[in-house]
Amino acid sequence: MDELWQTRTRRKSCSGLLPGAWKIFAAQRTRIILTALCASTSCVSADTLIFNDGNRLTGKLVEAQRDEIVFRSSRFGEIRAKSSEASVEVDPVDSSEVASQSPPPVPVVNRTASFPISGESRNAWAGRIAIGTEAVRDASDRKSLVLDVCVERKWVKDQLRNELHYEYRTVDNAKQTDDLKISGYWKHGLSDRSFSVCRPAVEWNRYAILNNLFTPYVVVQQELGLGYTVLNQPTRKVAAGISENLFNGWAINSDRKVRARLESAFLERL
Repeated sequence: MDELWQTRTRRKSCSGLLPGAWKIFAAQRTRIILTALCASTSCVSADTLIFNDGNRLTGKLVEAQRDEIVFRSSRFGEIRAKSSEASVEVDPVDSSEVASQSPPPVPVVNRTASFPISGESRNAWAGRIAIGTEAVRDASDRKSLVLDVCVERKWVKDQLRNELHYEYRTVDNAKQTDDLKISGYWKHGLSDRSFSVCRPAVEWNRYAILNNLFTPYVVVQQELGLGYTVLNQPTRKVAAGISENLFNGWAINSDRKVRARLESAFLERL
């Protein structure tokens, strides 16, 4: 009887320990799962696309060519940027994984990959379109529309760029601004540092007030110049030069015409 009582007592005590042991195991299992999730989250890598104006986007570097960067942003999807206008800060973990799979197209220096343009451009044209509208109603009813278009192409010694800017504004349904500007830019390299520039431009202002008179006008400008790169560094290039400017203007609602000629000097950052 004593042995039977001891056996039953031992079984009862063991069965009483099972729920507590299960709780301890469940808590440890939850802690292990959370630790694994935190570890997997900390291992997620992210690259950074840095534009020359300081703007940054976080995401994944898809492809890096010599003249173009293909980047997939977590917010804006796939983005293509010119290598002369942006650089990529590659995550160390991600860059080591990519290096083990395939050789990178360009070297990464100080965690920032730069892709200088050399040779013929692979893409024919690159550009952007921006449209802005505004409607404000307080003391007056103001509306505006702004359109900007820019297309550009680069070769070994030539650079071509065309821009369009249109602005239209009204106050209480009365026109205040109606201006269209179209400009071009052609730069041709004469040597390693010297170059020539040509900048034609046209402005058509259909609502202009000159000397308190309504005077819509058209102005045509032509600039021809020569320049020289005075500072030629991998991260900074500055050019200076002289140019000849020719202006021709016509008033649309009168016979007034204006012609002018102006010599000027320019200093620009390339």
